[in-house]
Amino acid sequence: MAPGETILMVEDDPLLRQTVADGLRDRGYRVVEAADGNAALAALNRDSNIRFLFTDIMMPGGMNGVTLARTARSLHANLKIMFASGYSDRRVVAEWPEHLDFLQKPYGLETLANRIASRLRQKEAAE
Repeated sequence: MAPGETILMVEDDPLLRQTVADGLRDRGYRVVEAADGNAALAALNRDSNIRFLFTDIMMPGGMNGVTLARTARSLHANLKIMFASGYSDRRVVAEWPEHLDFLQKPYGLETLANRIASRLRQKEAAE
């Protein structure tokens, strides 16, 4: 695990967002929460320590998770990105140009935490 790493979690369901964010904090991560793409981009502009974006694919406000991820990557080239969705139709993410790191809802907190830790370790090994 990478204690102290900063994760931006984007989820429009406030209860799910709070529950998952609290669970990640309990595992030593710093979590910045956002309810939609615009709030997430504002957070990315404010906080250069964000190393991981965990975003829902379908969100209100006109910006889906893929659009957010593309914009986020243009702001932070080394940002790790993971998508989540409760929908089985993945057409929205079909245009994502990289390996798709996708977590199907509902997911367990341990599964999420392990996947995040694994992705962050990959980055550390490459540096």
